[in-house]
Amino acid sequence: EIQVAILDAIAEGNDKPTQIMFSANISWLILQNALLALESNELISKGTLKNRSVYSVTEKGYSVLKGYNSVKETLDS
Repeated sequence: EIQVAILDAIAEGNDKPTQIMFSANISWLILQNALLALESNELISKGTLKNRSVYSVTEKGYSVLKGYNSVKETLDS
């Protein structure tokens, strides 16, 4: 669920690591490891803006989020 919280945070417009960390309510170390995993699975992409890392959700990432939310909705009802 940490990865989903991170995908949600990025999808909501939190594109910088510190913003993502606070939005997902996770520690810096957990964030770093999760970002690497999400990037290696092509669910997010990393870019640079003014010498700072910024992240965005890929089409594949949005697809995973949509599927996760659909399953969660079904289980919650």
